[in-house]
Amino acid sequence: MSDFRIVIPCKALAEGKSRLAPLLSSSERYELCVALLQQTIDVAVEITAPDHIWLTTPDDVAKAVASKQGINVVADNGTGLNTALELARTAIHGQAGALKSGLMVLPIDLPLIDPTAIGRSITAGAEVTIAADRAKTGTNFLYLKGPAIVRFPFSYGANSFHRHCASARRYKYRLRVIDDFALAFDLDEPDDLVQLARAVPLTSGAKPNSAA
Repeated sequence: MSDFRIVIPCKALAEGKSRLAPLLSSSERYELCVALLQQTIDVAVEITAPDHIWLTTPDDVAKAVASKQGINVVADNGTGLNTALELARTAIHGQAGALKSGLMVLPIDLPLIDPTAIGRSITAGAEVTIAADRAKTGTNFLYLKGPAIVRFPFSYGANSFHRHCASARRYKYRLRVIDDFALAFDLDEPDDLVQLARAVPLTSGAKPNSAA
């Protein structure tokens, strides 16, 4: 089991996946977000200890799911993803030795993610490892080592992949860009859901990563 820390950002579950409204009702989108959260937590606890995992969220149900499994929770103050991640990083920094081995940001909308995909993405040489989405604009996976664990600026939002790569080069961190479909496939648009549903029916309680 690895010693690095994982941050899982999760927005309010009832607000997630709004762009899937043409295919899913509000209750179905909610159930999907719950399933995606649980899947991400399941993957995380396979590769590191629960007390090495931190969920940042404003959602009470998400907090309860994490707490039940021994995962740390940092309340999202509603000022945006980058601020929430900084709050989580600060909280993690309070654990003795927590920010020495590595820090991973793992969003919940990667239905094909599994421990194998994560394992093949982590190498000893890189200080900043990034996997983009399929459009090569967003950041789907971020792993920091060395000085980057504390100092690398979170720049999520439109075109975050390019900003994160630019930051790594600006601060002279050793950068590795991952091209891996399991990390690049995020569940966001109706076509994504259709493509995924061909492999696994997304019914209530189904775990999307069962197709991986």
